[in-house]
Amino acid sequence: YDQQGALREGPWKIVRPKPRGSAPLEPWQLYNLNEDIGESRNLADTQPARFQRMLARWQAIDRQMVPPTRIRT
Repeated sequence: YDQQGALREGPWKIVRPKPRGSAPLEPWQLYNLNEDIGESRNLADTQPARFQRMLARWQAIDRQMVPPTRIRT
């Protein structure tokens, strides 16, 4: 539902960073946190099967989410 998201599977993490201001939405990224705790090497292109599997799992979970309710004051 939101523009940002993340999913962990063991040492693997996919993340879509929150856009800054009016910047366009950034693409999803894949990291192996055992080898890159600082998330500086995006492995989405070198691990396409893992990336697609994790993204599909995130999308399935996201479809089940209920949009947040805005509280008006």
